[in-house]
Amino acid sequence: MIESGNSTKAGLIIYLETQDKVSFEKKLKGTSLDLYKFVDPGGFNIFHDFAKTILKEYMMMPYLNILLEEFRIRHPPYILTEMLNSLNVKDKQSPLHVAAKCNKIKLVIEFLKLGADPTLKDINGQTVLHLAASSDRVGVFAYFYCTLSLDPFVKDINGYTPLHLAALEGNENMSLFLISIANDLEITDNKGYTPLHLTAISSSYKIAKNLVMRGANRNAKCKFGQTPEQLAISMGRNDMVKILKVPGYIGNPCKPQLKVMGKQRFALGIAIMIIKIALVFEFLLCHFNQWIDIGILAISAFSLFMFFVVSFKDPGYEKGKMKIAELYATIKPDYICPYCSVKKIHNTVHCYHCQKCVKKFDHHCPWINNCVGDGNQKIFIFYLLTLIFDLTANFALGLMSIMDFQTEKNPKIPTFYTNKYISVGISGFCAGIMIFVFPLLYIQICNLIYKKTSRERYAYKRNVMFSSLSSSSSIYIKDSEDWSYYSKKIDQSSAENEIETEFCCYRGRRKNPHLNRSSNINEEPEQEQEQD
Repeated sequence: MIESGNSTKAGLIIYLETQDKVSFEKKLKGTSLDLYKFVDPGGFNIFHDFAKTILKEYMMMPYLNILLEEFRIRHPPYILTEMLNSLNVKDKQSPLHVAAKCNKIKLVIEFLKLGADPTLKDINGQTVLHLAASSDRVGVFAYFYCTLSLDPFVKDINGYTPLHLAALEGNENMSLFLISIANDLEITDNKGYTPLHLTAISSSYKIAKNLVMRGANRNAKCKFGQTPEQLAISMGRNDMVKILKVPGYIGNPCKPQLKVMGKQRFALGIAIMIIKIALVFEFLLCHFNQWIDIGILAISAFSLFMFFVVSFKDPGYEKGKMKIAELYATIKPDYICPYCSVKKIHNTVHCYHCQKCVKKFDHHCPWINNCVGDGNQKIFIFYLLTLIFDLTANFALGLMSIMDFQTEKNPKIPTFYTNKYISVGISGFCAGIMIFVFPLLYIQICNLIYKKTSRERYAYKRNVMFSSLSSSSSIYIKDSEDWSYYSKKIDQSSAENEIETEFCCYRGRRKNPHLNRSSNINEEPEQEQEQD
């Protein structure tokens, strides 16, 4: 029987996958064929098969070393390089393409050392970066980005960049990494779609939220004249309309809007407090007893002072910055913030408005232009108590002023000139603010008593993945075999989220619509309770 390269290669792969090292080495050394002939009719050589194997990397590396040693004995180095850069027939992909797509980071590193060309493109004009992005291989992509001078936003024949592909596939961790390094979020494909348009197609709410909070244009139009919101409506993606819709100028005063806000409410809050103090001094205290004047002004001044203290107090920013390649090599992707280059343990959340990670993140308050977290929660509660005391005192003074205006003989207030409408306005303003502040104070005191954040007490109930992921035994990638962690998590989650369906002779599986496999435990949630 004539020995063929295809049959010999198939036998070697069988010994590899059955972990029979003796037979693998015996067959390799016993063949009379040149090793570069280990190719099947589809153009897949033995290095393609190493990249495709389902084995964990630490199990295959000894076999790869045996193969490479035999190559060095039989052939010059350029033969090995040619095999590593050879493309299969159908997809025109090299072994490096396949290794990147299959999340084989150690194999990627070894192939690059042996001369694999990372700039090669497949039949769709896609590089290893495109394949890593579309397959959600963040660790592999981070290695390419940090160690090689490759353009992370190169386009394929459809005009897709890796960010387009990640958004289209709904790959959250990959998308967040690409958004963190992107200089232009308005880059378009051949149809004029921006990454934000593609989130409407994939119904990727979190990716869309990160894009708009980093400045992506909601009004960008594709070649068909559609904005991302219009595209979502035309495709029936009603769940995406909220994030893709351009927010109004006023919005909900109790929580930040879904856009980069700046310091508008912070400046407005300062102006309102100063005007309130001036009006109280001018119309309510002008003829009071001197000690009453001093006491009321002292309370107001102390409240304003505490406002600035809580505004500039560090809420507990995460400062353990690491190199991004090192992070993705040692930490599981769910526990990494690519914006801050830090690991995020339980309750550490990236704030879209401060653009920093906060320990024990509770919420972002737009009025103090700061987050409430582990570092300033108690001070924030004390500030709320001070503010309520200040508002109550001013409210009481306004009522006493109105009573004096009606009776003109209130023995508790000295005779003085007052303006009825200003008094009513000050009292009404103070009462209105207290309506919002009291529930917030109650929530924060309960958080302090229960030693939980608002995120744990409220948003936790809506996040199905939160419990299982946050209770993980470790956030670290322990061994080389754990590089496959993320793909395993996706597969396991997909299996759990599928429901078996049967109709007549058809049997299949469909996705459970109540579970979201791609939710990240460290995302800032949409707060259900009213805050600030």
